[in-house]
Amino acid sequence: MLLSVKSDLGPFKPVRLGHMTLAHKFQRKFPLKQYPADLVHQILYAVKEQHMELDYNGAGTAKPLCREPYPPEWIVKEAIKHQIPLVYGSDAHQPAELFQGVTDLYINKNIHL
Repeated sequence: MLLSVKSDLGPFKPVRLGHMTLAHKFQRKFPLKQYPADLVHQILYAVKEQHMELDYNGAGTAKPLCREPYPPEWIVKEAIKHQIPLVYGSDAHQPAELFQGVTDLYINKNIHL
């Protein structure tokens, strides 16, 4: 992730880092005690430095092996603290999946992007 944020793709460089913690959606089968905080902070710093946005994906709430959005709440709070823009995405592949995780985002966690 860090290398992708720092890469120089010229005019083709994306403005948003998506699925920063995609492996998180398998957390119930392959538990990870904690993301390496130092690496997460390096990635967030690079995102801020590159004037990029971060994807906040509600799809994890519907994944049986995850049941929460990704990235996890502590990373979202760090991004907000560093004024990194977060953009909600539902990662919908069919109409019924639109807006998945929105309730968790705005009501349960009281996070406003």
